[in-house]
Amino acid sequence: MHRIARKLSVSLPPFIWLAVRIGLSTALVAGYYVLLILVGGGFVWVAHRFWLRKDAVGFIMNYVCQFIGIPILVSAPVPRRFRIPGARLDPVEHHLLFDRVRRIASLAGQDMPAEIYATESAWTVTQYRGGILCFCGKPVLLIGLPLLHLLTVSQFDAVVAREFGHIRRRDPFTAHCIWKINEGIRCLRYMLAGTPLTLFWKRTDIFFFPFFLYQNFLAWLLGPICQAQQLVADRYAAGLVGNRALADALIILEENTGRFLKYRLDEVLPAALLGYEIPLIDGFAAYLESSTDPPDEDGGDAQPPLAERLSAIADLAVGDTNDDSPALSLVNHLESLERGALATCAVPGERRLKPIPWLEAGERVVVTKWARMSWSNHAAYGDYSLDCLPSIVAFRLDAFAKAVWERKIRDAAERDYAKEVLIAAFGYHLYREGWDIDHKPGSTRMSRDGATIDPNQLIKDMASPEFTQDKWRAMLATWKLDPFSYLDPHRASRRDAASTS
Repeated sequence: MHRIARKLSVSLPPFIWLAVRIGLSTALVAGYYVLLILVGGGFVWVAHRFWLRKDAVGFIMNYVCQFIGIPILVSAPVPRRFRIPGARLDPVEHHLLFDRVRRIASLAGQDMPAEIYATESAWTVTQYRGGILCFCGKPVLLIGLPLLHLLTVSQFDAVVAREFGHIRRRDPFTAHCIWKINEGIRCLRYMLAGTPLTLFWKRTDIFFFPFFLYQNFLAWLLGPICQAQQLVADRYAAGLVGNRALADALIILEENTGRFLKYRLDEVLPAALLGYEIPLIDGFAAYLESSTDPPDEDGGDAQPPLAERLSAIADLAVGDTNDDSPALSLVNHLESLERGALATCAVPGERRLKPIPWLEAGERVVVTKWARMSWSNHAAYGDYSLDCLPSIVAFRLDAFAKAVWERKIRDAAERDYAKEVLIAAFGYHLYREGWDIDHKPGSTRMSRDGATIDPNQLIKDMASPEFTQDKWRAMLATWKLDPFSYLDPHRASRRDAASTS
């Protein structure tokens, strides 16, 4: 399938390839709406038939079918207005960046984007403002501030040239259709999980099965097309600015974009959800230096393997672009841009985020996050104490994760979340015991009386066979921690109150 899509993208004339992509994407979007109407409307029709029975069983089944059918119908994706994605860049204030984009647009023989925004992401994206499904709208260029931190000016030119390659072939149309369907499927998953039926039956996700199949079919059919689009855009950009700058940019993005996703998930979003704005670029730079966690996968099926992308442009000219100055030098007033970019992460309806330095993030963000996770999952801790931590991680993690999720555990992500809950419980327990927190992007340590503990690394080490129960008890004794103190903050609070009374 991948090979066929790439051959078609090269062999077919551009207008025919565009027609194929538009027709296929439109048909898949229409098919998704048909599936919603058939499944959701079917449940509503069955609910009506049960209502006509006028008995107790019909009354109950009527509401059961409504609780399933109505969320399915309501979750249908609807057109929405363009949402401001970040800080809009002014051509006068950021003239250096606009000059670079204008130069690439001239080489590509295309018009400048209608607007350029600085976002808190680590990639460039082209969206369309106005119009219908990217047609009759104005292209808008979104440039991530962390991307500018990672690249040189020449590499930034290559990345922007790729976006002009996408605009030239109307590639955002396919991506927009995929995004619309995936948005609707995510909405449907949350709505089905939040129905009153979950109070009596935990397996309501069975009604999501047809849409799960459709999502897999969508990825199988359009994934190769998206990869072909990426390869064509790579060759187009390398033809404009040379393959050396683009190859270097692709390697840097392959190595660091996944790390940014993890940094955003671990550091940026928790702070924003609590109403705080952290230094985005400085934090990302510190995260790259201190974090030892493996990066999250960022491309999925939409991005071809790096080796294939580099091979696709290897036969093109190297180019003479050699501006190695940092791309971040193209913008001014970085703090203001960060504030505008991070404002999009705030909870809707909340007031502006409050700027805080990284020194305060430990107390205000990490401890608060630990406390919320500990109190909200207190039922999963049961009678577990500090002494039980190694056995939970090594032997009873699935049972603990099931207590957290209240359903059968299916994948590693749910086990990882269970470990995060244990890290939060242990870290919050240390904080309540008077330990100080030293938090830096990608690293959190607790210290007291010269002793230092990394809760994150410690929970990971407990999965090792070399981490024995005797070793753990010796460590607790060294740190002067009671091995029989409860992880459940409710029970720990009652025990502390009883000991002081």
